[in-house]
Amino acid sequence: MKTIKSLDLNDAKKAVAAMEKIAGKMSLNLCCCVLDSAANIILLERMDNSNLFTIGLAKIKASTAISIKNNSGVVHKILKDQEAELPYFDSSVKTGWKGGVPAFSPDDKDNPIGAIGISGGTQDQDEEIAIEILKAIGFYKA
Repeated sequence: MKTIKSLDLNDAKKAVAAMEKIAGKMSLNLCCCVLDSAANIILLERMDNSNLFTIGLAKIKASTAISIKNNSGVVHKILKDQEAELPYFDSSVKTGWKGGVPAFSPDDKDNPIGAIGISGGTQDQDEEIAIEILKAIGFYKA
């Protein structure tokens, strides 16, 4: 029997607290979606005054990151390099927008234990914030 590690509610609460701190410093209104290892939502928080579309986008970014075991933004590069289109990917890959980053346990850098999706800033800001959150809670694969 295999034991599957996963982010839990405590981890998700720490991630959202880190997001709020970072967003305050950057004067951004963000949405943060934290998924477990099976890509189920543990916690989703949309800050006041953030756009409603950030809800779906944060979840899609996180879902894509966990399914490809990499940052969601790499999908755009793969599509461009392969001269392909998104329909060529499996249905779990939903976006190439930056801001989705998988979470990894310090003792297993191959199997994601969850993912963070951030939406509300620029793509580069969203990805940077997701990475900073995972570093803050100890689950970033360097």
